[in-house]
Amino acid sequence: MLASGYYRRIRSLCQRCAAACGTLALALTSATANVEGAQIGNLSVMTFNIKAAPIEIGFDQQTSWDYIFNNDNDRRARVVSVMSDSAPDIIGVQEMVGGQLEYVQNRLPDYFHYGVSRETGATGGPSERVGVFYRSSRFRLLSSGEFWLSETPDVAGTTFVGNGGDLNNPRMVTWVKLRDLSVGISYMVLNTHWSLDGEARRQSGLLMQDKLQELSDGLPVIIMGDFNETAAGAGFSALARSGLPSGAALTNAYAASGAPTGKTFHGYNGGESGYPIDSILASNDAFVAADGEIIRTTFGGYYPSDHYPVQVLLHVLDGRSPGDFNGDGRTNGADFLTWQRSYGDIVPMGTGADADSDGQITANDLPYWSNDFGAGLGFDRALSVPEPTSTSLLGMCWATCPGVAVAATRRSSPRVQRSFRPRTD
Repeated sequence: MLASGYYRRIRSLCQRCAAACGTLALALTSATANVEGAQIGNLSVMTFNIKAAPIEIGFDQQTSWDYIFNNDNDRRARVVSVMSDSAPDIIGVQEMVGGQLEYVQNRLPDYFHYGVSRETGATGGPSERVGVFYRSSRFRLLSSGEFWLSETPDVAGTTFVGNGGDLNNPRMVTWVKLRDLSVGISYMVLNTHWSLDGEARRQSGLLMQDKLQELSDGLPVIIMGDFNETAAGAGFSALARSGLPSGAALTNAYAASGAPTGKTFHGYNGGESGYPIDSILASNDAFVAADGEIIRTTFGGYYPSDHYPVQVLLHVLDGRSPGDFNGDGRTNGADFLTWQRSYGDIVPMGTGADADSDGQITANDLPYWSNDFGAGLGFDRALSVPEPTSTSLLGMCWATCPGVAVAATRRSSPRVQRSFRPRTD
């Protein structure tokens, strides 16, 4: 009697597990066609020091943010025109004060913005910030933050002392992690404005090296900013040599694009001769620089800022698979275990096994793994790594329904585990 009751329980478990496996198989086969996947795309990125305007209204048409005699051709109109006409997907802006931010936001409704005061760390207020604009239709914000370029990077309003040449200006980095909905992968984007002091810049490059290791979580990285030094500078060189957790390296994207170079700070005087101090770097595992431009547009002979904006077109590579849930650069059985063990968890969007960036680990994330199974192994996955089939699905279902395994191996036990959800231990 006891034995027959035991086998009835086993039969019931197997029937329910089969139903669960049927659902899993259906998800893997029917949803694969809708997976965003790690496909090649294009990404346009701009860095732009717009020149702070703490006093907005002025009488000089060249330098006034709000020129009192001609609102159609003041600096604010020129800045918005350059941004709008160039249509970048991501813009890193330096020296933007509160009034400038409000004006630009109102005229670029297709972008979201993140950035805080460099003096207080507050989102509001009149002081400068190094914010990031990103196209709202293309990106989903996963997380954001900032740190200061100082001995105490978590303390707002601080800066490296260096040789004492720039003590009155707090220096900082703003970062965002974005899910690119057009290609199905996520990036970390950083924007910064470095010190006028050479030693402080060197320390800034070293600190940013450490912060990339701490914060990037293996994501592809884009860094932009006004570095106040050329690529030969000690700080910029240190930053450019940074190794990333993914094993990738940073590339000076504008230089790699092969576009004509020249100075980017011109002091409202124009000209080309010189070297850029405004730059964009990108990790070489996910991006290849295809084109670039130092934008020297004038409006009736007047410039938008004392810096030229710099824009780079990046090809987005499929180097990282959305199914690489554990971030080791490969999509394999270990990623399935990561999904299984975190099933049902609420997580920051786009992290871990949350491939569809809805903030929860569910069956909807598994097709990303199935679609990319074998990616990153360094050989033809179609020939060398069998994709999940009925046989491997059976093994997955066995792993996903631990109650069957427990019951089958512990016949003498009076209790049977009845959970059909993937393990969470």
